[in-house]
Amino acid sequence: MEIEDFKAKQRQVWEMGDYAPIGRLIEPGAHVLVERAHVQAGQSVLDVGTGSGSVAVAAARSGAEVIGIDITDAWFSEAHRRADAADVSLDLRIGDVEAIPFEDGVFDVVLSSFAAIFAPRHELAASELVRVCRPGGIIGLTAWTPEGKNNAVLSTLAQRLPPGPEFVEPSTQWGNPDHVREVFEAYNVDLRFDRPTFPLDFESAAAFEDFAFEYSGGLIAARLALEEMGLWDEAHAAMREALDQTNEAADGSYRVTWDFLLILATKSA
Repeated sequence: MEIEDFKAKQRQVWEMGDYAPIGRLIEPGAHVLVERAHVQAGQSVLDVGTGSGSVAVAAARSGAEVIGIDITDAWFSEAHRRADAADVSLDLRIGDVEAIPFEDGVFDVVLSSFAAIFAPRHELAASELVRVCRPGGIIGLTAWTPEGKNNAVLSTLAQRLPPGPEFVEPSTQWGNPDHVREVFEAYNVDLRFDRPTFPLDFESAAAFEDFAFEYSGGLIAARLALEEMGLWDEAHAAMREALDQTNEAADGSYRVTWDFLLILATKSA
């Protein structure tokens, strides 16, 4: 598979679901990112993989001038609706993190919450994030960790799927600080890491599962592929076992703490 074919398929997978409810679910990560990047009034901010606008709206509410890009415009209307409700404005455009459509050094802050990590070629994505950031500016990302409870559940499906093309690097590698240091090694940035958490609460593990398979394009696509391969029952059983193992509740509900890696890189002045 060629890179452009892969990206077209990736775009199709994202559009299979409805990202707006997913975005609301993981919005605590977006708020932590904007807060810890110290977004301020008057700054120019780029939100990469803006989706339904969680990062973009939070940054705009801080008084920043925000542009959001995404490989699909499927949720731009929701992002604009949220911006209108918050009485802020956003500039949203189609754009790819591996080829960000802006000149060098034009943004004070470049952010991406659980989005740029899905670009297939990590070093290329890192180079673009650094390129469009001004000297002295901040690049901030959030990434799921390989050993986190989120991945403990979702990996039960992923590990049963065929491997992707050779040029695709797993998104969970972004959750490893050593890997992040490697992809930014060629660029003059000062890296800092933290590992925040946020809780999820559902009426039951089955309710979480129903939510995930209704709204997540990635999970919808994974289920279809596993069903075609005759592996869905096996994968589903493993997922349910992982849900039981990660459940922190004892009352029949589903409560889990998801952790993520917060990456903050300051570009050398």
